[in-house]
Amino acid sequence: SSQAIGALDAVALRFFPEGDRLLTAGFERGCAIWSTLTGALLRQFPFEPRRGNILDAEVFPDGRRVVFLTSGRSAEVWSVDSGERAISLVNGVGGPHRAVRVFPDGQRFVTGVSLLRRDP
Repeated sequence: SSQAIGALDAVALRFFPEGDRLLTAGFERGCAIWSTLTGALLRQFPFEPRRGNILDAEVFPDGRRVVFLTSGRSAEVWSVDSGERAISLVNGVGGPHRAVRVFPDGQRFVTGVSLLRRDP
């Protein structure tokens, strides 16, 4: 028997290293962690819409932290265990973040910024 998991408005879907959990990030429901075994919601992150929409998300290799990018030009690292924000960084260069990836060692992450310009 199969079961649907997650949010219909997802902009990012990322499996945890063990494959037993799925991180979803979306505009309406924010960010959440789901069991891939039961479909149960395991954690909902308290995202505040005033900080902008979620544009991307990633799971750290140790499975203990996640990082979200927002249209408000911030990258936020959250603890999976406590559900609390550990770090919030604001990008002052260029446009909003578009993508995030965590280095394999789990010590750093990198974000991509859109620098597209429109001709007048």
